[in-house]
Amino acid sequence: MSLADLATASLWSQSIEAGKAAELVEALKASDAGKEALKAAGCWPKEPRNVIALNFASIDNGVQEGVAGYMPVDKAPWLFTLVKYAHAWSAGRDKEQARMAGEHADDDADDDEPPAVRGGGGFGGATLMWENAEEAAEWAIGILGKYVDAAEFRAVVEGLNVELDLEDGVEDEDEDGDRDGAVDELEHLRDWLEAAGSDELTVALEAEFNSIVESPETYLLPRAEINELMTTHVPLNVVATFTVTEENWPL
Repeated sequence: MSLADLATASLWSQSIEAGKAAELVEALKASDAGKEALKAAGCWPKEPRNVIALNFASIDNGVQEGVAGYMPVDKAPWLFTLVKYAHAWSAGRDKEQARMAGEHADDDADDDEPPAVRGGGGFGGATLMWENAEEAAEWAIGILGKYVDAAEFRAVVEGLNVELDLEDGVEDEDEDGDRDGAVDELEHLRDWLEAAGSDELTVALEAEFNSIVESPETYLLPRAEINELMTTHVPLNVVATFTVTEENWPL
């Protein structure tokens, strides 16, 4: 170590002893080089990696070794979009069940902004558990038909490689650009879902859900990558837990 380095180290030590540690940290934050040093030391918050926890389990045996892990949301962006509305869908379902049972749901509750309910059997995020791919697809269709906005609707459909043909029934703008008689875009998308798109979309959804269940190794983060994320202090944000059991999904 050079004399200059020794002098610098001594100055830092004296500054810390003088109660200036917080000021040193602020000085590091104020420069790009300082920020990089803080990141390398794990002292700078990093953008979390959004994932869906996927675990295969049995009521008798618990989580099966080798198939529990984390699926990056970019492996199934369509599912990530739908998961955002899982709580809203659950709240709406509960209200409907209460209504059908003759009970009085809370009139002040908002179907579109329900309280967040955590779940996932200890992994975190929204709880995803279905009997089969058909039921999972039904859940997805229900969210598309009520909660997502137009851009999200299109992204999900296109992400599933389903052709979205909206030519029929689209009213053009008049010469002045008015769309007084035109169908609202989201309303038109929902009409397409009810009239023509539901069957094709259901087939695509079932195929995607079955693919995740039957070939989890193609979706999960490799152990080496998880170790690298931990080493570099990148947190995992579990947005949902998709649990598949031998009892609730035909494997």
